[in-house]
Amino acid sequence: GVVVLAYKGSKILLVKQFRYPMKEILYELPAGKLEPNEDPFEAAKRELEEETGYVSDHWKHIYTIPSNPTIADNYAYLYYADDCEKVSNQHLDSTEFLEVKEYTEDEINDLIKNNEFVQPIHLMGWLMVKKGVL
Repeated sequence: GVVVLAYKGSKILLVKQFRYPMKEILYELPAGKLEPNEDPFEAAKRELEEETGYVSDHWKHIYTIPSNPTIADNYAYLYYADDCEKVSNQHLDSTEFLEVKEYTEDEINDLIKNNEFVQPIHLMGWLMVKKGVL
């Protein structure tokens, strides 16, 4: 899959959605699955626009990481998108219900402290950017 750390000015785009396995609402970076034979970068651009309505001309690949090497051989491709601009409404699947909001870095840190931003790969992307590991 792909995960996008998307900046609009000094704020970061997060999606808020109910996760059935956890039975709670979580905050996440825009993300999604690759289509068969899809290029990860193209998937990242597609997912950002589908989930948020935003696009960017300024992208950087952050990291490629095994999603869970103890049980699967798939990877997550993390991308950084800067200067995002809203160009449309969301284009969600019929099963998706996502609320998009812009958050400051301090607000994201609070979400982490409150166990509301918990996806390990999303956290890794956040920490890599904050620590300057690009």
